[in-house]
Order: sequence, then structure tokens, then C-alpha cells
Amino acid sequence: MMTDFLQALYRVNGDPLHLIVDEADLLAPQRLPKDMLRLLGAMDDVVHRGRAHGLGVTLITQRPVDCRLMPGSRKSAGPQTHGRLLARFIIASSFASKRSGFDLQPTHVVSLELNSLKIGAHLVVGTVSDVYLLALHEPYHAPEHRVPINATIVHARTLLHPLVLQPDGGRMYRCLTEFPGRTPGCLIPLSTLTFELDGGGLWPLIGDWERVVEDIVSLARNRDCDAMPLGLPQLQAALLGGGPSMVHEVHDTNGTRFQVGPAEREQHLNELSGHVHRFAADGPFWPGDNLGAPPREPGTMPYRPYRF
Repeated sequence: MMTDFLQALYRVNGDPLHLIVDEADLLAPQRLPKDMLRLLGAMDDVVHRGRAHGLGVTLITQRPVDCRLMPGSRKSAGPQTHGRLLARFIIASSFASKRSGFDLQPTHVVSLELNSLKIGAHLVVGTVSDVYLLALHEPYHAPEHRVPINATIVHARTLLHPLVLQPDGGRMYRCLTEFPGRTPGCLIPLSTLTFELDGGGLWPLIGDWERVVEDIVSLARNRDCDAMPLGLPQLQAALLGGGPSMVHEVHDTNGTRFQVGPAEREQHLNELSGHVHRFAADGPFWPGDNLGAPPREPGTMPYRPYRF
């Protein structure tokens, strides 16, 4: 009955429809009995090619390693998977093995993220392609701007531009789109990447971020991509140029002192995100032409949030 349902849905559906498959490992187990071959074929059509028929699919399982269609399996849905939601796992090996497709560096992800999740909360992992980069840089002056420009926002895909240093830009793109917690449309400061790369200790594994920033600023100034140039005030630049947990002590001209930190940084980031979303509402950011593909190596980008 399930086979007939999936085949009919794949054949006749023409409207946008999202199919949620609970206990997906029961419908596409790793060890497949012969009498389930037709069911697996129907599931494979829906998962891999359903988008052409208006179908989106969410696969739910307690043990990804047991589901034949999960990323990393021999018949993997990985290339069509835009992201994954992880809830709390009782057994880390349920997702940490390479065979499961969830080789997510359990030492960091499990201890820092999954174990702290509340019931009903999930961790977003996988590739979230609609991400924006906020890069602070040396200020420059231009006739079209009233103030010096010390920051630039571009779409993450601009990092795949042929005039950006590669594969460094491609690895930074993967960090922007693959690290845990990314959501569609999010704005990620370069300082957040530094924080996620062990406070900068892992940058040598990624590339020359300074050269990449120089290249994207050059692209933006030459109008070879869509960009949002910014002239940030000193305090805002300090907050966004520092990591997400950094606290700054401010000395006012009247002799008083006060502190600003994560809350104020998040407030400024939300304001800039609003500007980006309003800009994108008129059309997506143009990342430039002749973009390359992100590098395949390493298989998993290093993710190690800095801890003081």
C-alpha cells in the first residue's frame, strides 16, 4: 500500500507539497529484504527526484545509520539534502560514524551543542546556501560614499568567484554554509568564523582570510557582485569585529565607564540583517559570474568554538 501511495504521489502531484516520513529507516532500511525493492525504488524517486514534481521531503529517524537514504549511505540522498536537524542523541555513535553520513566531530558538536538541547529543540547542520558574510576591513574613501567604508556585506557565494583567492574562498564558503546553527538568510560576521575556528587557531587549515577579504572588497568596488558597503561607527565596528562572547569596556568623554558585549553585538547584527533582507526582497544578491564549485576536501570543515 505504501509503495502504491508513493508511486501515485510521484506520478500525479503537481502542486507544492512537503512529505514528512517518520521512522524512515523502516521504509528504507540498510538491510533490505527482497520484497521491499519496489518500496525502496518509490522512496528513492520521491527523495531524489521529487523536487521536479513539487515534492519536498523530510526524513525522520532515531538512528540515521540504519536508514539507506540518509546522507553517506550507498544510496544517499546527500546531494539533494539542504540541511539536517539534529535532536538529542542518546548514543553518539548513532550519527558520528562515517557510514551514517553524520561525521560531525562529536567531541565538539555533541558536548557543546547536542547535549544541551531541550526537548523539541534541534540543531541545524548541513549546507544552508543562503548565507551572507560581513567582513570588516581597512577603511577606504570613495566619491559615492559620504563616510569611509570599513565593512562590506556580500552573499556567501561571492567567495566562489574566480577573482577570489581559491581554494581559500571556497573553504570559507563551506564554513559559512556548513557550520552548525546556520539558518537561511543569516548574516555571519568574519569574527564569528574566527570564533568558530578556535579563536583563529584553525585559520591555517582554511586559508588566507585577509587576502580573501581584499578580493571581495575589490569585487564590490568594481561592481562585479552585489554588495552592501558600510561605514560603521567605532563602537559598532568594535562589537562586530570582535567575537560573539567578547565584552568591551567603553570610556565616555564625561569620565564614566560602561560595558557592552554579546547583547549589543546581537542587536547591531539584527539591524544589519534587516537591511540585508529588505535589499534581498527586491531580488537576490548577485554573487558575480563564472562561480566555481567549493572544494571537496576536507570532508568535514574544522569546527571548534573558542572557549576562554
